Amino acid sequence: MPGSALSHRAAPLPERSRESRASMRELPRVVAGIDFSLASLAAARWVGEALGPHVELVLVHALPPVAAAARGGTDARADAIVGALRGLAGLLPVQRVTPLARRGSVADVLAAVGAEMQAQLICIGRDEVDGQPALRLAARLIERRTAAVLVVPRRV
Repeated sequence: MPGSALSHRAAPLPERSRESRASMRELPRVVAGIDFSLASLAAARWVGEALGPHVELVLVHALPPVAAAARGGTDARADAIVGALRGLAGLLPVQRVTPLARRGSVADVLAAVGAEMQAQLICIGRDEVDGQPALRLAARLIERRTAAVLVVPRRV
């Protein structure tokens, strides 16, 4: 019917550039902060379920910084965490997963890995992270402008 909402046509969308179309075909790269809380595990699971199995997922665990005197040799704790992240990766509905453990504050580590991996999204669970609410961490990540930030509730 003319004039009704059913007959309304939207204006055509502008043509996208060749670069824009090419980047849309790229698989999304997502960094997920994992502290092994239920909320962080839900966030990692959400990535696979919502974005599909072809997303490139980087599971990142931030370890406390080590004093300069304690540096050197291998980092057994980081190696153990990477092993646990590999185990988690096998449980997720995602085909491409990279497990990483880095030392530093959670915000610094997630922002650095997001920039290094050129992630489109940093995903965290909504729980306390290092004693601070996840929303405060999200604000710190947003301030860094590395990637979009998504906070996923514990139960999705």
